[in-house]
Amino acid sequence: MPGDEEIVNLIKSAAKSKEDQFDKMSIEELESLYQQGSALSNNKAFFKDLYLFEGVNKLKGEIKKRKNKRSATINSVDVVAFHDAQWKTKWLIVGLIVIILWRCIAFLNFKWLSHLQLWFYLVLVAVISLGFEAFLLLFPIVTRNPHQRRSFGFPAKTSCLREFGIAIPVVIVTLVFFSGVNALVGRVSPGTSLEPDIIKNMIVSRNHMFIYLLFLFSFTLVPIAEEMFFRGFLHNAFRKRMPWPVAGLIQCLLFGFCHTFGGIHAAVTFVIGLILTAVYQWRKTLITPIFVHAGINFISLLSVVILMNIYTNGPAIGVNGDLNSTPCVIKNIMPNSAAEAADLHVGDIITAINGKPIRNFQQLIENFLLHKPGDEVLLTINRAGRIFEVNVVLQKRGKTLTKCYKNNACTEAPI
Repeated sequence: MPGDEEIVNLIKSAAKSKEDQFDKMSIEELESLYQQGSALSNNKAFFKDLYLFEGVNKLKGEIKKRKNKRSATINSVDVVAFHDAQWKTKWLIVGLIVIILWRCIAFLNFKWLSHLQLWFYLVLVAVISLGFEAFLLLFPIVTRNPHQRRSFGFPAKTSCLREFGIAIPVVIVTLVFFSGVNALVGRVSPGTSLEPDIIKNMIVSRNHMFIYLLFLFSFTLVPIAEEMFFRGFLHNAFRKRMPWPVAGLIQCLLFGFCHTFGGIHAAVTFVIGLILTAVYQWRKTLITPIFVHAGINFISLLSVVILMNIYTNGPAIGVNGDLNSTPCVIKNIMPNSAAEAADLHVGDIITAINGKPIRNFQQLIENFLLHKPGDEVLLTINRAGRIFEVNVVLQKRGKTLTKCYKNNACTEAPI
């Protein structure tokens, strides 16, 4: 602890100097110095020291200016004053360990979960996922340096509207960019897509309520929690310890690393993380990246919900198999289905539709979506080496699905 003489000299030197020597001190340090200086100015030993009085008044003015600036920042743009927040190294390490452990879950064998009741499985997944999102949301707030926790605040409505308006064109440009990249990838490597397999599986899922809940959380809790942790906590904690571009790069790599739907999805998420980080550095507020993140998730999952409903009421022939495995081998045929009427057999390989080659059931579904129930399509079949063609009249999938699941005739969605 500095002695009285040292404190007096520090305050007096600030009063005599034309430069602001308090710039490098935090508001908490200024308040502590002001309290000590005020007490010393009433001490008989320093009672008549004008420079001390002037320095104390300068301190008081600087504290007031800092508080006004902080209040204006909180009330204008930032959800929480994370940009200037600090975290101890131990909390940074704890946060990194938790997200690494979360990522490692993807490498575990969960085949035993297939024996659970569907409702119990969905509840288990929901509880674990919500628990992780709650950690991402609360951990940065709870572990901030204690003297900074009182800076938690909410933005004004006008500021939210302004940041929302800024987020809209960012979302549009981002989605257009990825749509262009996806089209380019599909042209260079036919059948390849930036969409992870889990998105394609959602479209053909019969668990519609689960998809709707996922859709709801994707643009509400998830963007807030992930932006709070990755941009608010990790980026700022790294930024205090290294140049911000390096901090941003490491944080975005971790952001992509934590998304476990395959390498392509992780790479896409990494690029999205770079965009969100650039927006955060530009706006100095978590509001804007939260809006951008929510917008990207909303439009992406909305398209899944729309395609899911189109698929449910779309055309089908009443077979199923592994969506992404090659070749397109029929594993099951629904009773009273179009496939049964066309005398298709289990083990048949569908190699083309209307003369267009296909590699898997995912491509078959995409081709079916170009038609409507009642249309007739020409399928090329490979049956134990014998190649032949057969006409099949497409049915409405909703009817086929009902029969399939009522009779427990399939464990996968019929195609």
